[in-house]
Amino acid sequence: MLILCMALYNEALPLINYLKLKKDTDFTKFQLFRNEKVLLLITGAGKISSAIALTSLCNCFPPSGEDLLVNIGVCGCTDQTVPEGTVFLCNKILEAETGRTFFPDMVYSHPFLEDRVLTSPVPIDLSKYKETKNYSEDTETKLESAFLFYIKQFIKTGDYLVDMEAASLYQTATYFFQTHQMIFLKVVSDYLMVKGSSLPIVTPQRITALLEKNCSQILEWIMQIEDNNAALQVPTLTIQEKEALKELSTALHLSVTMEHSLWQYSWYYKVREGCILTVITDFLAEMPNRCKTKAEGKKYFDKFKQRLL
Repeated sequence: MLILCMALYNEALPLINYLKLKKDTDFTKFQLFRNEKVLLLITGAGKISSAIALTSLCNCFPPSGEDLLVNIGVCGCTDQTVPEGTVFLCNKILEAETGRTFFPDMVYSHPFLEDRVLTSPVPIDLSKYKETKNYSEDTETKLESAFLFYIKQFIKTGDYLVDMEAASLYQTATYFFQTHQMIFLKVVSDYLMVKGSSLPIVTPQRITALLEKNCSQILEWIMQIEDNNAALQVPTLTIQEKEALKELSTALHLSVTMEHSLWQYSWYYKVREGCILTVITDFLAEMPNRCKTKAEGKKYFDKFKQRLL
């Protein structure tokens, strides 16, 4: 199954038409369009809405190890030499409020440019940014300017794409997908400046036009990935292997992040060697006792990873 996540209906419309998707009226919390092979979810803009929407979808339609999650949407770009409508595959996702960084697996060859995307909780207009710290405006404007100053520090380290959902979708998706099942594609629509930009104002109609321009290239590439994965018959973990991994995770006292890493390393080993059950059970048999702290668990986890490399 292909799962497409898009923030806005105007972004999704060209894909809905291209794939001939029909609205699922049984899914009432968010807009969902589908056919036999594709689910297209319109999450709404922003981190909270996108996280809730994806969680709701995955609870109704639990994904399998063969499914592919693709986030597609428009973004701002700090590099004004990049033409509007340029498609980027995101190789790094940064969360503006926390500074946390996430790395989608770049395992597929592709025809797009690559760049990092910064996820902001609010729309950014850099034309409002002020260098001075001596503000005379009201409190709301001061807070806005302070946030823009914070964002500016990120951007000073290099050029960025900027969106409002990628970091949230990535963190939510890790509860349902492996990182090799996630793809983040962004289409440049503006340069983060309402004033001083040579581009027309970004309207819903313009967003639709930008996605329509790139729709066939994006979807043909995604469908090729799905076809190649099906032809390769990529193996999934057996019930016994999954149970053994759960037992190992408990024995190692792993954090959520480390547990996800355990499953990721194990899946790659499975793809390479065909079976991982014996490796897990042998390691469990050699452990003297269950780990009592995360520090102790990390030490044993590092040893286990060495066996998989």
